[in-house]
Amino acid sequence: MKSKPSPQFLATMIPIIVFVFTPAIPAHAQYTETLNIGAPGIYTGSPLIADAAGNFYGSVGGGTGECYPYGCGQIFQLPAGSQTPSIIYQFTGTTDGSGPTGRLTVDAKGNVYGVTTGGGNLSYCGGSGCGVVFELSPASGGAWTETVLYAFTETTDGGFPYGGVVFDAEGNLYGAAGVGGEDICEGKNNCGEVYELSPNSTGGWTQTVIHSFHGTFDGGPPVGLLTLDKHGNVYGATTAGGNTTACQDGCGTLFLLTPVSGGKWSYNRLYEFDGAKGQNPTGFLVFDKVGNLYGATEVGGKTGSGCPLGTCGTVFELAHLSNGTWRQSVLHSFTGGPDGSTPSNGGVTLDTAGNVYGTAAYGGIQDCGSSGYPPGCGTAYKISPASGGGWIFDRIYGFTGFDGEIPNGSLLLDASGNLYGTSVVGYDGYGNIFELSPPADEK
Repeated sequence: MKSKPSPQFLATMIPIIVFVFTPAIPAHAQYTETLNIGAPGIYTGSPLIADAAGNFYGSVGGGTGECYPYGCGQIFQLPAGSQTPSIIYQFTGTTDGSGPTGRLTVDAKGNVYGVTTGGGNLSYCGGSGCGVVFELSPASGGAWTETVLYAFTETTDGGFPYGGVVFDAEGNLYGAAGVGGEDICEGKNNCGEVYELSPNSTGGWTQTVIHSFHGTFDGGPPVGLLTLDKHGNVYGATTAGGNTTACQDGCGTLFLLTPVSGGKWSYNRLYEFDGAKGQNPTGFLVFDKVGNLYGATEVGGKTGSGCPLGTCGTVFELAHLSNGTWRQSVLHSFTGGPDGSTPSNGGVTLDTAGNVYGTAAYGGIQDCGSSGYPPGCGTAYKISPASGGGWIFDRIYGFTGFDGEIPNGSLLLDASGNLYGTSVVGYDGYGNIFELSPPADEK
């Protein structure tokens, strides 16, 4: 078995940045792993996305360049129906970027968009660059061409983007930068920004900061992929800020940015975490059909010996009430035991029936722990609304190591109910791509 990535490296991929439920794990039929293939690089770094043809895309470490410690990063494609992923782009760590992170986005033409935390304008961030927003376009002969849409400078525009970018209906891109702004967060960095990239008349893109965080009431820094509604409002999370009584640097916040006249944006804090109901939200929020939001926190909630920071994380609902306010409820508070701990940084996935799916990086049924790591290989879970109110938690799969360890990011759900995801390690030691299929009576 090859060595695991260092905890410092994992921190860049899994940031450590009321309903009543029964603690016992229900004895429901378990999902079956029907696909388990090695990732084409070192340590899968993002959840999977799919294009209209059913091809999967994601990012991994390794590749060319001299980026420390695991290469400059690569983007891969897994063609529909194939079990052989291939690299479509290798970053060099220079002007093209390095360290792809977060979720990719694909448009109707099959172009792939994402962010890197390094490279770009090498005049900034100690000569390593502050990261880029990039586009990959398919070219003739199976090749792909990269275009840097924007290179950050860590001045007024922010830097170290994290979580990826998302389109609005007019073709503008939105994302979050981990640093930037004017105030100091956690005594060391400025607090981050949310930005918009708009196509301009010269064929390029114009960057506009639509909110700079202050690290106090509004939170900071922002983390994860942003979420847009049909009106163009932007929703997201910050890993700190907000309640500084329960958590030294704040437990994190959920926020809404609304466009107003003159190109300005209005900020509204929807919720501040308190530790007991969660801490350090992972960033990506997802809507249900009636406008409620769902997400996860990597810590907070219950304590457990199998949890990296003592508390094990939560899955939550933020209900949009008729009077315009929001109410937070915990759907599940992890224990670090068979149910898992530390929900993965991609957030959760919903199906049309309102069931919530996700992965937890640690805990479960198999001990994969080694020096410096918490026990457990991780889990996949399903949380279902109960007929009489409340929610039912079900561990639908427990990873054992070879089939995956430290599942990373949200799950991708197809029309047949199959779930697809990635793990940081597993298979040949460098991470894997997996498919989980439901029991026949649930298809």
